[in-house]
Amino acid sequence: MDFTIVYDPPTEITTITVQGEASIVSIYKMLDQLAPVLVQTKCHRVLVNVLKADHHLTLIEMLTISGMMQNMAAEHGIELKSLRRAMVTTNSGKMMEVYEVIAKYASENFRRFQTMEEAKNWLRER
Repeated sequence: MDFTIVYDPPTEITTITVQGEASIVSIYKMLDQLAPVLVQTKCHRVLVNVLKADHHLTLIEMLTISGMMQNMAAEHGIELKSLRRAMVTTNSGKMMEVYEVIAKYASENFRRFQTMEEAKNWLRER
């Protein structure tokens, strides 16, 4: 899995663009690189673009990702509930619905979208 992390000062949105096959190891690496960006920029809006990613993860892997996010946030002093997170994906299957429930449990401000524009508009609401 390849990814880029870009902070845009005018919109105060950090965008993560993911391509290729997602794995727990690559997601951990991504979170490890994301946390310092959020701390340094004091950004509270995160847009995750997985339109070009293969994200057919199992339920156990999705639960693991949620735990990794919580641990990484705690290690860097990031309050997960203060983050507004949007994910852009065309995958609307049952596993993505499960992930949405898990993500909302970890931090209430999470939603899935099918277009970048919808996601950006929602992130800008606050």
